[in-house]
Amino acid sequence: LVLPASEYNRNDIRKYMQSPTILQRIMTVLHIISHLDCNAGAKCLRVLSVAMTPDPDQPPGDAGRLQPLDVCSNYLEQLSRRVVPMFNTLSGKTLTAPMQTMCTELVRLFATIARATPHTHLTKEISLVPQLLEGIFYRLFPPAALKLLVHLAVYDFMVDGGVNTGNFISESYVNQSQQKLGMRDYLHEVFAHIFHRCPGLKYDILERLATAQVVQRIPTRLSFLKATLDSMNAMFYSGSWQLELQKKNPKERILMMADVDVVYEMNSKVKNRKMVVTTHDVTYLETPQEARCQVCPPDQFCPKPPVVEVRREHAHLTRCVRGYGWQMFALGFMKGGAKDPYEAADIVVCHRSGDAERLMAALHAASGPDVRFRIPIQQDAVMRDNVKKKSHADEVVLLTYAKRLVPRPLLDPEQRDCILILTETDIYEFEPNFQHWVMPPDGTGDGIWGDDKTSIGPKAKEDPIDELAIYDDDANQQRKHRARVGLGAITRFHDHVIDVEKDAKLTKAEEAKWKDVKDARDEAMTATKALGQVAASSGGGLTKAAKVMRAVEEAHRHLLVQHEHQPLSLLKQLEFGPDEESTLTMHFPGGVKIDIIFQDDSARESWREGLAYVLNRSDTASQWTRDWKSGG
Repeated sequence: LVLPASEYNRNDIRKYMQSPTILQRIMTVLHIISHLDCNAGAKCLRVLSVAMTPDPDQPPGDAGRLQPLDVCSNYLEQLSRRVVPMFNTLSGKTLTAPMQTMCTELVRLFATIARATPHTHLTKEISLVPQLLEGIFYRLFPPAALKLLVHLAVYDFMVDGGVNTGNFISESYVNQSQQKLGMRDYLHEVFAHIFHRCPGLKYDILERLATAQVVQRIPTRLSFLKATLDSMNAMFYSGSWQLELQKKNPKERILMMADVDVVYEMNSKVKNRKMVVTTHDVTYLETPQEARCQVCPPDQFCPKPPVVEVRREHAHLTRCVRGYGWQMFALGFMKGGAKDPYEAADIVVCHRSGDAERLMAALHAASGPDVRFRIPIQQDAVMRDNVKKKSHADEVVLLTYAKRLVPRPLLDPEQRDCILILTETDIYEFEPNFQHWVMPPDGTGDGIWGDDKTSIGPKAKEDPIDELAIYDDDANQQRKHRARVGLGAITRFHDHVIDVEKDAKLTKAEEAKWKDVKDARDEAMTATKALGQVAASSGGGLTKAAKVMRAVEEAHRHLLVQHEHQPLSLLKQLEFGPDEESTLTMHFPGGVKIDIIFQDDSARESWREGLAYVLNRSDTASQWTRDWKSGG
């Protein structure tokens, strides 16, 4: 499940692990394991999370699919009853590394259950589905489980607020912050699914959080609640759009929907859109320009439903290129017709953590009937090389797409798209010019782009799990700031999976059709127009290698425009906003102030942890302390 293997074997093992009888045997063995002082139980929960996760293109199954989820839920309830008392005596203390790992895997499996449960065909009467799902969620998330989830959320607030470590930004605080990486994003997802599918449990969770704030005096981060409610609203919106799609085609199904900033064909302005991957195509939704009704929620589409601005057919897709960092990727597609095909690309920057990986997983799964005819996942190196060159650093601690507030006289501040970069010694702000970005011309992202295949951070050892990270939509949450923020390279995905799908059931006509599609994709990717406008218009007499070099040189000159560079040694103060917006203000000498608005709570908290790491690591920096203001 977590190592390179054939798709046939992977699916076979997944079906084996989903057997209730096999799960019961595994649970029997787990009961004799000491969960909180070793990682054996956590490893098993990790494998169960992978086994219970449905593939993006997998159609909804019957009610029998709920049986393995119910078995896992019963085990998690028993485990929760053993873990909750530990938090009752945790005041002023912290979790050990094995305890933290175990708790993270618990939340991961809860998130998997919440994600997989709606992926079940319960009844033909659509009006009854919400009631049935609400009853199922009541069973799968019993009171003991909810109590544990709230305890873990409160513990996250405690660590970020320094309740257990005091006012000093110490090595202990940094270690605790890194140990709980990933848990916060899983909590966002679990709470959002519960709020969406089971409103009755929503108030129980909010009441427990309010009790912790009043009794234990642990402030609830408003940006955490806003991110959770935003995710819930996105689920309502997706459900409403699914009903709109079924009016035209009852068989069309949404695989993934996400809020993104998109640059069409790398030559237009950045636009805020909803990207929707369905079983039939890829679309970008635009909200009508008319003022939205201030009474109805957004998922009611009042007064008008969203408009499909751009549509891309799956057969026309060529590849996905994973960007540098965890938010950005490029989606290549064919243009030019059958006689002169070439490749263009949309640049996509996702707002929420984890959405980029899930979108790429959905795109990969929907682009062909089996792995032979699906689009490859490649690695972006031109952005990596630009960032490392212009930041003068071999190791990038954090790279985040965000908004910079630029003051204007007598007007509200302007929000400028930026790439915020943190190294071990400096902070940089760049503005991206995606019209100068180029797709990897050699089909792999290697060769002329360099030999370093890591995403962010120092060179990492070869990790076969990362090579198949497309199957783990949460893999990016396992990063550590000093090692990487994005995922490792997936440059030759098909080298690690079986060439011929053993269980493929294609007719000869379908086989021939998809072979033609694959040939057209390959031809489009190798066309010189795919190298960018500068290289394509460079005139005759140049070899393809020379055109590639010219496109790369143009990218290095114009892709990133630097607006800010400040050494960390001059940093005077950091302010993490207490309001719903995930904001960060950095103060430097001379009245220089950098105001940043992050797209979600997880991105801002990653910067809290990353800054604590680099400031604590410096041998020359003074001791940083925390000053908790009222309301923050």
